Amino acid sequence: MDRSTTGAGPWKIRLLALAFGAIAFPAFILTAGAQSVDAPQLLLTWEARNLYPAAYPAKAFPSQGSTIDLSMSAISRGSLMDLSNAVITWRVDERVIGRSAGLQIISFTSSKQSGSSHFVRAIVETGGNEYEIVTRIPVLDPRVVIQAETSAQSVQLSAVPFFFNASNLSGLNFTWTVAGKTFTKDGDGSVSIGAEDGLVGSGLRADLTVRNLANPLEFAKAWLSL
Repeated sequence: MDRSTTGAGPWKIRLLALAFGAIAFPAFILTAGAQSVDAPQLLLTWEARNLYPAAYPAKAFPSQGSTIDLSMSAISRGSLMDLSNAVITWRVDERVIGRSAGLQIISFTSSKQSGSSHFVRAIVETGGNEYEIVTRIPVLDPRVVIQAETSAQSVQLSAVPFFFNASNLSGLNFTWTVAGKTFTKDGDGSVSIGAEDGLVGSGLRADLTVRNLANPLEFAKAWLSL
């Protein structure tokens, strides 16, 4: 964890940032049957249906239980190929999840735990040849980052959750604990603490637990020294 502090006048903004350890797993193309310079270039993309900030610039990883959308296409001689008659087989961890003509888009639910990955293979049969493309999709636990804006009069705490299997913040519960005092909110990741609460000052610690209301076993924790 990295803590950075910047200041402007009496205000100080502290950000607790998590390094997600993003690792890119490129797709690899394999061919079978007759090979030639006209072999198509296959493209495979994936997207996890989970919660992350709109401004998040990196790939959003799935967590256990996330729905993952897969899509593939092919380019030949600079043009997008018509695969409507090509037989496309999808395998996830070597288990067939779909096979039919023109099956370029398919989805599956992640069953892996954090730290593992899914091995995805798309096989295209067309023109008497067989081509395939493979990739790995890493799985991570949900994460949360705490942002705090402080002054002599108040502290504004905000939670930024990542990779929860929820469509928006309304599906999450946020429990803050500051110097032994607890603040709990559903669907709202921010809390304001004023001097009247007796909790404003240096050396205090804020602890946060975020839970998925639909699945209490899906949670993330973070803390920050104020």
